[in-house]
Amino acid sequence: MKILFHNIYDSLNENNAMFEAKNVVLGDDLLVPLEVLDDYAKLRNIEVGTRSKIDQSKADAVVFIDYPNLEDLYIQNLIKLKIPLYLMICESPMANSVLKDDPSLNIFRRVFTYDDSWVDGERFLKINYSFIPSFSGEDIEFDEKKFCTIIAGNKKSSHINELYSFRKRDIRWFEKNHPNQLDLYGIGWDRINYGDKLPFRVMNRFNINPIFLGLSYPSYKGAIERKKVILNQYKFSLCYENMKDVPGYITEKIFDSMFAGCIPIYLGANNIDEHIPVGCYIDRRDFPLMEDLYKYMKSISRMDYLDYIKNIKAFLKSNKMKKFSCDTFACTILDALTADNVRLM
Repeated sequence: MKILFHNIYDSLNENNAMFEAKNVVLGDDLLVPLEVLDDYAKLRNIEVGTRSKIDQSKADAVVFIDYPNLEDLYIQNLIKLKIPLYLMICESPMANSVLKDDPSLNIFRRVFTYDDSWVDGERFLKINYSFIPSFSGEDIEFDEKKFCTIIAGNKKSSHINELYSFRKRDIRWFEKNHPNQLDLYGIGWDRINYGDKLPFRVMNRFNINPIFLGLSYPSYKGAIERKKVILNQYKFSLCYENMKDVPGYITEKIFDSMFAGCIPIYLGANNIDEHIPVGCYIDRRDFPLMEDLYKYMKSISRMDYLDYIKNIKAFLKSNKMKKFSCDTFACTILDALTADNVRLM
């Protein structure tokens, strides 16, 4: 069996980059789940790869990672082959605006999604952002750690549930009220982002330094290569998803923080407590005012911090964590595709 994978980020389709994470810098190990899937596939005598490895005419199935551009000629040719098509949704609805009842989804035999409200256990199957659990947060003593950090890109969206503006609001609060208590890392903070709507989107092509317009971020410390190295140095991390109130949309942000022994302050999935125990993070929703959240953060003692770390370690070793494992991710996809392939034979 040959399974062709196609990513909306076209660079990942070249040189089989999607399955060779060492060739691509994409977050902290975000491509590792696909490497693990490749390993499991080999054990089942299944070949997986991108168009650089598997010819479309020889593919037994095609998996699209995020909703493809159906007007693209290559995509249209894949559809014309009349082989089973599958969709894996990884991006938030801001990037994947397709709805569950959209007729265009009918071309896909199954849909793999993080969205709990879609999952029915048959055609719509649950997958999560997946990891190989590891903990490395005991290198620095609590009293020696810096206070708080946020690692995020400077983005802008007009979506009603976007959280980009909420991040910026909290960053600005720290800069105004406690300027030495938050360090900001990521890309794009040294230039102005005009958003995703025309005609303003055109202005993003011009790399205008925000200092000239008085819009710079004094807390900004620059771009980084590995999050864990930075997060390990802090007591707290602001872990805000790109979008709020999407059930089950839990990305690497909270996991990166937990792996590094940094207490996450989380905002995003409205059912986060169904997936990760409440003692592992601070729920931003519990503090309508940033001032109240800050007072709570300052009140946390070394013993309180160790309680959070104890809870995090217990979760990372628990059965609840297994659904976020690369093994579960790989088996969910391969089990579904092989079962469908057997029925078609």
